Amino acid sequence: MESAISRTPVELWRDIFRQYLGPPIPDVDQAQNLQEFRDIILSSKPELLQRYRQHENLRNTLRRVCRAWKLLADQMEGSRIVVNYGDGHLWPPNSDLSKADRVHYRITNGSPYDPVFNYRKKLGIIPRHYNSIPVGVGFGIALPKTAIFESRHFIVPDGGEDTPDHIATVRAIRISYTSFRNLLHNNSLRALSHSAFRRLLAVSLDVEFPFCDSSSLFNFTLQELKCLILQLSFNVNYQFGTHDTHHNILSTWNFPKLTMLKISGSFPMGSQNDVNEFFGHHGENLEELDYSARCREVYVRHVVHDWRILRRLKAYHQYSLIPLAHNLPFLGAWTASHRQRLRIVLSIGWMGEVDDDTFPPSLDLNSHKEAISMLIFVLPHRWAYYADLLQPSNLSLRYLWSSLEKAQKLFAVVEEVGARVEDVSGECHDSESAAPFRKLLANYRWPFTALRRGAQASSNF
Repeated sequence: MESAISRTPVELWRDIFRQYLGPPIPDVDQAQNLQEFRDIILSSKPELLQRYRQHENLRNTLRRVCRAWKLLADQMEGSRIVVNYGDGHLWPPNSDLSKADRVHYRITNGSPYDPVFNYRKKLGIIPRHYNSIPVGVGFGIALPKTAIFESRHFIVPDGGEDTPDHIATVRAIRISYTSFRNLLHNNSLRALSHSAFRRLLAVSLDVEFPFCDSSSLFNFTLQELKCLILQLSFNVNYQFGTHDTHHNILSTWNFPKLTMLKISGSFPMGSQNDVNEFFGHHGENLEELDYSARCREVYVRHVVHDWRILRRLKAYHQYSLIPLAHNLPFLGAWTASHRQRLRIVLSIGWMGEVDDDTFPPSLDLNSHKEAISMLIFVLPHRWAYYADLLQPSNLSLRYLWSSLEKAQKLFAVVEEVGARVEDVSGECHDSESAAPFRKLLANYRWPFTALRRGAQASSNF
């Protein structure tokens, strides 16, 4: 007689397993927008690894039931993650690097909240210093689909041998804590020109800028790149102007399929044209943009860039509403010519800009009413999260005074000009899920003086 397991269709078991295991670690080939790419290559390391450990513990429970469930559990979606220090102690223990979808190449043990930290502490492994020998990465076997390099350098072999397609499998890469000083014969930036990385889909670079001679990478091209995240750090070791053309590197980079760009940090005045030209070459194809980079020598609080070239833009990421307010004159011309709604994706800290006005009092909203009406403000959390912020137990938090004011100002503008606000799940501000938050917000229209006095009085006890 057949068992219940064998009689049940495999697809039904697969659906049950998905419910039991929960959402898998995202795969880079499945990412559809800038936020999903950021979650893959910029996500919090301890949080991601803890989530992965929990997911794998549940998977192991399924594997132990019977052979059929083991085979099915092995086939379930989800990236296989390995942390590699180059010292033979992989995490999770007994991992197979050749089967990993995502590898973190490290030289430090991480934080106490990191499961890898506790594992290595039990082994008695002393944390390594940032200046220790970098992790060496060879190309004799296929590299993981997602590679996170947290060391200062990684090494590629000399020579121009072309890497076979079955080995050139890297689709996403992050290089952080990068130093471009020529301490090794190959450094991180130049390594990206190796053929093993030619199929990259997403790249995140924390780079010193402008680039030094030793890291010059002219005419850098990635034919399949869709997402680029650039964090520019001012290169204090580079005497700008002492070399003829080595600072004009970024503008020579070419990514014909780039549709998502995040560029932040600072750069010297002499590199302004380099940054502007790079932006100009790729702006026409961009569908999502997060632009906060600014010139170091010139104090410009609100970044303003050329909107005219953004012909295909669908989403614009902002850390708060303040820079958006200063872009409204340019945004008005953009919406007038495109006649399509633009999604304004707000960051997690958009309510925390305590000292700023959401929309300056001097701003004439009536003159920008049509432009604002074409916007969809996208909040980083669900409506239930914001409703919870307004519960009495949370109102004593000092930062909430500003948060309440900002939320009220935002909804006042929305109601006046007919714009739209959505939470991270796409629920509109007039939906049933938003109703509890809107009701609580209305009840706290002018309580700020009383709240401050109450908080001050309670702090005296």
